[in-house]
Amino acid sequence: WKLEAESANVYNKEKLVHSKDVVIELYDSSEKTTFVTGKEATYHFNEKEVELFGSVKITLADGFKVESEYLKYFTATKVLAIPQSEPV
Repeated sequence: WKLEAESANVYNKEKLVHSKDVVIELYDSSEKTTFVTGKEATYHFNEKEVELFGSVKITLADGFKVESEYLKYFTATKVLAIPQSEPV
């Protein structure tokens, strides 16, 4: 996976990176790409998890699109999750 952002701040004490205007590329085992965009993202070093906030848009490799205000990406398992409490 790869994260690109307009700006990013590293907080070593908190062990996280906070980014704005984010584009994430996720690659599956057949090298197809899923794109995720959002207004802000937080990457937690220890948990190896990314949280996206604000106008989150997911575009799967087959063109299917999902929108929400929040998404969590678990990098270890390559799972995207939107809590049931969040509208889609």
